[in-house]
Amino acid sequence: RQASGAQAPGVPDGSIASQYRYTLLTLIGTRRLLRYPQEARDNGWVGNTVVILMIGVDGKVAGIRTATSTGHDVLDEQARIAAARAKQLAAVPPQLLGRAFELRLTLGFSLDDNPATDPVRMRLQSC
Repeated sequence: RQASGAQAPGVPDGSIASQYRYTLLTLIGTRRLLRYPQEARDNGWVGNTVVILMIGVDGKVAGIRTATSTGHDVLDEQARIAAARAKQLAAVPPQLLGRAFELRLTLGFSLDDNPATDPVRMRLQSC
C-alpha cells in the first residue's frame, strides 16, 4: 500500500466492496449455490478454495479463476460455478461501476458427521 492510501489497481477498497463480497457469500450459502459433487463425497474430499471473481468496468464477470485449490478439480470447479451464480443474482453496487476490480471468495467443502445438520457444511469466509 502506498503512503497515500491508494490500493493496487483492481483491488476495491472500502466498505462497499466488503458489503458486496458479503452479499455474494451470503447468496452462495442461503441459496445453496455451492454443490458438493457425489464423487467428492464418496471419496471424502474436503478443503477450502479461494476463487478470484474478476468484475469488468461494465459490472459483468470478466473472469473467474482459482487462486488456491482444494487439490480436487471437481471441487474447485464447483466453487467457480457458485461464484458465477451468485454474481448473476447480485448486481454490482453503482459505486463500484466504471472500474474493473477483483473479489476474493474463500469457499469451504466439509463433510459433517452430525446427522442433525446438513451433511454438507459450507464455511463461507472472505479474505
